[in-house]
Amino acid sequence: MNPKKLTDVGFSQKPKNMPMSRYVKMHKVPEDTDIVGIRKMEAKDVPIVHKKLNDFLKQFKLHIQFTVEEIAHFMIPRDNVIEAYVVEDPESKAITDFISFYSLPSSILRHPDYNTLYVAYQYYYFTDKYTIT
Repeated sequence: MNPKKLTDVGFSQKPKNMPMSRYVKMHKVPEDTDIVGIRKMEAKDVPIVHKKLNDFLKQFKLHIQFTVEEIAHFMIPRDNVIEAYVVEDPESKAITDFISFYSLPSSILRHPDYNTLYVAYQYYYFTDKYTIT
């Protein structure tokens, strides 16, 4: 994440009385994650992601129910389009969590330093750890 770029191109604003260095430090994202077992989703994960995602979505009054083919088409990672990750328990090898997001590049017009802004939007997720209430 590049907070300076986001403010320079007008995508977001920093608080008036905050120096840019503090704003950048405040929004710093760690280089590495401490999530044990996280990895990119693979084709072999489609059946379990299909079942667990559909089960997770059932808790909402309005929700989609994906087919296995739709999960394979919409969730398997494709560079610069969709990213999807699963968390696999190291001992049981069970998939416990899933998250996906899509990337949407936007052209930046009339800016001397930047011409494209890449934004990621959360797509779908599930976790075995809790349900939404």
